[in-house]
Amino acid sequence: GIALVNPKFTALTGASQQEATGESLIDRWIAEPDRARYREAIESVARTGQPAEIEAGLVVPAQAKRILRWT
Repeated sequence: GIALVNPKFTALTGASQQEATGESLIDRWIAEPDRARYREAIESVARTGQPAEIEAGLVVPAQAKRILRWT
């Protein structure tokens, strides 16, 4: 789950630090069609130690999905 929340994340999602802490970033805020690719990118970083970059949708309440570039 999420351990640290920065002000940009709270501004983008509308979630407070308290609401986001402990939650699953992927299950709650990554758009469902992008979740498998996001998980694969995280697993690749864990295996190789090399940064990965992926574009994935961020689910934002009361807005259309936002596409963000994640590193």
